[in-house]
Amino acid sequence: MPVRTIVTGSFKENCHLVWATGHPQALCIDPGDDAPVLQAAVDELGLELAAILLTHCHLDHVAAVDEMQAWSGASVVAGQGEEELLAWVPESYRFFGLPERPAPQVDHWLPPDSADLAAALPALPLGTLRVRIYATPGHTPGGTSYLIGDDFFPGDTLFRDSIGRTDLPGGDLQTLARSLALMMALPADLAVHPGHGESTTIGRERRENPYIQQLVPQEVTPA
Repeated sequence: MPVRTIVTGSFKENCHLVWATGHPQALCIDPGDDAPVLQAAVDELGLELAAILLTHCHLDHVAAVDEMQAWSGASVVAGQGEEELLAWVPESYRFFGLPERPAPQVDHWLPPDSADLAAALPALPLGTLRVRIYATPGHTPGGTSYLIGDDFFPGDTLFRDSIGRTDLPGGDLQTLARSLALMMALPADLAVHPGHGESTTIGRERRENPYIQQLVPQEVTPA
């Protein structure tokens, strides 16, 4: 399954375009900025956006949502628990000295027990894409990760050699540790495409991520 990662904005956030070979339906995960660049990539690849998936609602992951939704008509999906964080987006613009903009709109809020995107939202035109949903709070209250084929998208919960911070509003280290344990129980060969920085694999992070070694009990990390 192809994945195109585009680094956006001053925060160097990773937006991911995901689609099935031979099918036009695509997903845009975390359009953080630079909407014209993202739109050009979708056009270049001959794709149509089926949905915009958000792993969480920090400013650097949602700043291009409204432009992408207006341009494509795609529905915007996020996990329940992110509503307050989304409402803080205008204040976040002010905090970083950026021109204030309204918070983007989310069309569908996923309950934390959601497991399959097509089952949760059967009207989405996903074509052959199958999206597994994982509630992974801790970095934010409603953090959500997506497994599509052999590719895993954890947002800012897991990075290569690091993990998400928990010192921002709504962050909680113990909750994050439980989410990381869930991730480390996934197959080792899954490719991990985080919200910032390089891609990695679950197996590599089990072995080499010092934060995983500290926070996740060995019994939940398969050999």
